[in-house]
Amino acid sequence: MTPLSPEFEPHSRRLVPGWAFSCAVHFVVLLVFGWLAELQNKVPGKIGSPSAERSVEIVLRPRALPISYEDEAPPNLEVADVNPVDDRAAIPSLTKVPVTLPEIAPATALSVESIRSAVIPASASSMSENHRSPGSNSDSNEAVLETSIFGVRGSGRKFVYIFDRSASMAGGPLRAAKAELQTSLRTLEHEHQFQIIFYNDHPESIPLKHGKKELLVADSAGLTAASAFIDKMLAEGGTEHLAALRLALRWQPDAIFFLTDGSEPELLPAELGALRRLNQGTAIHTIEFGLGPKRTQESFLERLAAQNGGRYGYVDVTRLP
Repeated sequence: MTPLSPEFEPHSRRLVPGWAFSCAVHFVVLLVFGWLAELQNKVPGKIGSPSAERSVEIVLRPRALPISYEDEAPPNLEVADVNPVDDRAAIPSLTKVPVTLPEIAPATALSVESIRSAVIPASASSMSENHRSPGSNSDSNEAVLETSIFGVRGSGRKFVYIFDRSASMAGGPLRAAKAELQTSLRTLEHEHQFQIIFYNDHPESIPLKHGKKELLVADSAGLTAASAFIDKMLAEGGTEHLAALRLALRWQPDAIFFLTDGSEPELLPAELGALRRLNQGTAIHTIEFGLGPKRTQESFLERLAAQNGGRYGYVDVTRLP
């Protein structure tokens, strides 16, 4: 009998049946897939994994309090260039800063005049003078003196005398006026200043160095120059009041003594107003020479004194020595 070929060999001769081998292969494949799925589920952050579905809790913690080293030594900080000195010691106290101030004389030794000359410029000083009311005397009570002309009294440190020497003053009136002027000058002291104006058609004052016109000091040299100036004055010419008054106000004295017998021509209201605006705090005292008793009608000299903080006096020249 002829033997069969291997492909037609009966299944009974095979060592492992086919169905068992197929089952084993499928089982191994299932195990591999299960193992891979298990690994995939364990990857963190993957959607669907147990680790991705975690709950989140927010915890609020109070700020840490500063560590106190009262009971234990502070930690040893090994930091270079650390200065243990308190920083507050490096800040200077305002009360401990040395300040060097100039020596100041006692308050009683200071005057407004000395403070103004040391601190305020000349321009500012003249501006402040403009606000003084007419009749206000010197800035300081020191060396303030009271003098008079024919009983009309004025006070201050700076004085200007304006005397009429027109032709109508010739003879006794001018001699009496000169004598009274000399008497008033002798009451002044070295700390006082003065100037004299004699006028007729034009004013004339005591000339100083280089012809400059200004106030004189009431010392021996100043009084000598005044006596020589007074002695040479003669009565002549007409009468022009306004120019002499304007000149005197430029020097800004404390007081002006204005003497005249010239009731004519009198100063007009507009001229009186101009003088009042020009005045920067000077008291203008007026002395009127007249023949016989005073008239009842008010003269321009009375108005001039009243508008500029001064006094007015009348002298009957018929009663003069």
